[in-house]
Amino acid sequence: DGGGAPGLLITGGTGRDERVSSGFASGNSVKNVEAWCNAITSKPRTPELRGIYVSGGTVEARVNRVEGISLHDNLVDGLLDDIGVVANAAYGASGNLVSVAQAPSPPAITPGGTVEAAAYRGEHLAAGSIGSIFGTNLALRTETAASAPLPLELAGVIVRIGGVAAPLFLVSPGQINFQVPWDVPQQSQFVTVTVNRVTGAPDWISIQPARPAVFSVDASGVGQGAVTDVQGRLVNNTAPAAAGDFLVIYCTGVGAVSPAPFSGMAAPAEPLSTAILPVEVRLDGRLADVAFAGLAPGFVGLFQVNARVPPNPPTGPAVRLDLSAGGITANPVTVAIR
Repeated sequence: DGGGAPGLLITGGTGRDERVSSGFASGNSVKNVEAWCNAITSKPRTPELRGIYVSGGTVEARVNRVEGISLHDNLVDGLLDDIGVVANAAYGASGNLVSVAQAPSPPAITPGGTVEAAAYRGEHLAAGSIGSIFGTNLALRTETAASAPLPLELAGVIVRIGGVAAPLFLVSPGQINFQVPWDVPQQSQFVTVTVNRVTGAPDWISIQPARPAVFSVDASGVGQGAVTDVQGRLVNNTAPAAAGDFLVIYCTGVGAVSPAPFSGMAAPAEPLSTAILPVEVRLDGRLADVAFAGLAPGFVGLFQVNARVPPNPPTGPAVRLDLSAGGITANPVTVAIR
């Protein structure tokens, strides 16, 4: 109100003078206070005071701690974040501590940094698939979703695709893993990351009917594929497949399924969610019979394709495997065939 006090005062304590009750404030702790978007119409008349004041202690207050104070986008008489910070304010205050967090840098997506999560190819993604975002300041800390259904906000982070909040697997300062919502329309869409209500500049992707991508063992999208036998053993040099064996290929981005689960929900085991688009698997160019293509039960956005190794197959420790959905080819990986 333009009087002799700040419009907003955060302090560890105040105490004792002839106008204050006996004793003094000591040993108090104030932590993790956030003040956002307040409007204070006028500054205090006292010149040294600001509209917002943060102090460890005032008037004989001693050994108080005020830490982790976040003040952002507050307007004081036309000034943005008119803030005063002092550890020991007014006479007799001593040994007090104060820390105020700086305004956070907005999240920044690396140009073209919104990609599918298996081979990290950008530009195109399919609804329901698993994606990754790379950049800086994408989160204040690393946190993983505990279980399905996946949250739409995790550690203060929200990802939006075309304005629709995306379910989140993991957030960290440099990478976010998310599911593209099933109901995002097939067209160019903007992608934004919001961290504690601060939204960065958008990235752009095109939502396509399919963008298949096969996972690899080392998460690079090349080399030994994430391909097992029906017992769950990795198909590699130790346990190569043979003619007639089934390969279970783990991938994402195969496109629409029926029945379709809700975004962020784990796929059901009964009934199975089956891929609508035709799926093909080839081993060094040889067509393998696909017995099932659809969502892996119990997982979010993860597909499995069950394909039988053909008679007289190509053999070796690193036979090329190509998968396609709706005529769109995924990244090639390798498997061991004997």
